[in-house]
Amino acid sequence: MIRLKDLLKEDDIVKNKKTGNVYVVKNFDPSKHDKPTPAEINKAKAVNGGELPKEKSAKPAPKVGVQKTAPKATITTTYSIRINHNQKSRHNQS
Repeated sequence: MIRLKDLLKEDDIVKNKKTGNVYVVKNFDPSKHDKPTPAEINKAKAVNGGELPKEKSAKPAPKVGVQKTAPKATITTTYSIRINHNQKSRHNQS
């Protein structure tokens, strides 16, 4: 019996133009993919234990709450300068 979900899933078997890898994608992109030959499909299945690999997303979604960078540090510098106007300058002591 065919399930409705199986009918809605339309995956394409593609060959990557740059790498030559064969895998399954949801949407065929002619700028990135070619249609593989039956021999290429069988070879990919043999290498992957009888199944075709799924396309891996280029950028995995970041986890919520994960800090990507260190927090900004607040650096303060305090200078203490004492000026005593009552002392004579060393140059004027002669």
